Amino acid sequence: MIALTRPKTLRERITQQQIDDLWNRRISTNQLAKDLGVSANYLCRRYPGRSPQVPSISESFRRSATAKRQLKQARDQFRVNLLLEAQAGTITMVEAATRAHCTVRTLYRLRSKYL
Repeated sequence: MIALTRPKTLRERITQQQIDDLWNRRISTNQLAKDLGVSANYLCRRYPGRSPQVPSISESFRRSATAKRQLKQARDQFRVNLLLEAQAGTITMVEAATRAHCTVRTLYRLRSKYL
């Protein structure tokens, strides 16, 4: 019986020393691609030779999406606090909208959503 094994991926074949050599320009992309048996185009897309690896796009997106959610929650909380002041009669809805940098209609929508 022949055991079928999956060939090693580029990530499994490349060593940290080879990555460092590529980043520090001690070896060319073409030479490293020839040593690893892949095309230079594929290697340069996977391991850009000019800078260290940056976080992946999905990781960056997750961080930015989380930051956007937190910002929206903080903005909504600020607007809800202004709505509570407006309901207490301390300020008018127009004044609350001006302070919140939004329209009066947006505050009414927010009021129906949260209060």
